[in-house]
Amino acid sequence: MSRRSLGVGPATRRRGARALAALALALVAWAPAASRAEAPEIALDPVAVLSDGILSGDEIHELLAGETVVVRTKEVSQEELAIVLVCLTPESPAGVLEKFRGDPHPLSAGSAAEWVKEVPVAEAGSALAAFTLGAGADAEAKRFVEAVPGFGLNLATAEIARFDALADTPQAARLERVDEVLRTLIAERLSGFARAGLAGVAPYAREGGKQSRPAWELEQSYGAFRVRPPLFPGFAEAWNDYPKGLPEGAPERFLVTRVAIDGRPAVILTHRMEIVAGDRAVLAERDFYVSQFFDSALNAVVVLPSARTKDNLLLFIERVWVDRWNGMVAMKRSLGQKKMSDRLRQNVSARKVCR
Repeated sequence: MSRRSLGVGPATRRRGARALAALALALVAWAPAASRAEAPEIALDPVAVLSDGILSGDEIHELLAGETVVVRTKEVSQEELAIVLVCLTPESPAGVLEKFRGDPHPLSAGSAAEWVKEVPVAEAGSALAAFTLGAGADAEAKRFVEAVPGFGLNLATAEIARFDALADTPQAARLERVDEVLRTLIAERLSGFARAGLAGVAPYAREGGKQSRPAWELEQSYGAFRVRPPLFPGFAEAWNDYPKGLPEGAPERFLVTRVAIDGRPAVILTHRMEIVAGDRAVLAERDFYVSQFFDSALNAVVVLPSARTKDNLLLFIERVWVDRWNGMVAMKRSLGQKKMSDRLRQNVSARKVCR
């Protein structure tokens, strides 16, 4: 394992702007899943894919020797954290995706999920009937009722007003009423995304009339991949222009998850798409609403053929936006990157997908 890789030795240097030009070969686009269209015949060499700044020469040598390498990649801004895990896998592209499908939320929340459910948007009301902030979440319910524009909770101005209307609710009934309003909020945000994609994602209200815009953040994260279309034609359109660019019958899912972050419940809404096209595959998720701690996230697993070995090349990408760091920013960013690195390693280790 290289000393420049995350989790071992000194912090990795920031990758140059050219790094993501190489990663473009990994996060490239869409072929209609329903027809499993043939992808263009392109022999991929791991060195060609990775030597343009993603990995050093030593790290590429370690990769080809069967090591799993995790490195930082260039972030869009100081508010984003971006990590890439690279390994060789003996699994087929379809086999890799099948192992990740075994977990209802495999890329982001994972085993930390306290409550997770796939929610058909048209049936969100009934599907969310059992959703709550959890037993003993009175403190979080109080935060919702007392919410103001700022960083304590991620809410739109109109959503803050709806919780403010519960201010006179007796304390004994407050958690139940907050859960009711929150279920409605979740259903509306799911419906907004299903109807208009990122254009339907409401911004978070911040102090002084400012806003945090998870839709813009997700656009920037995906744009940083500098997608090139030859390997998965159409994925960029399906992803960026959703829902109008989505091929008929293409697999997609909406997930609602509750996780514990810093001892507080956090609600995460996720849109997931996948494709297996010949000898390559991609499974991508975007968290387009998060109730607290971070704003949004984009995660993807990509499997590509390799001309250099008999194994396939697997890339696991995670990009997370946190728009406020309270003091000691450099240290907190470093700790966040280390935690992300460890989680990616644990994720692929648990699924036994890397060589």
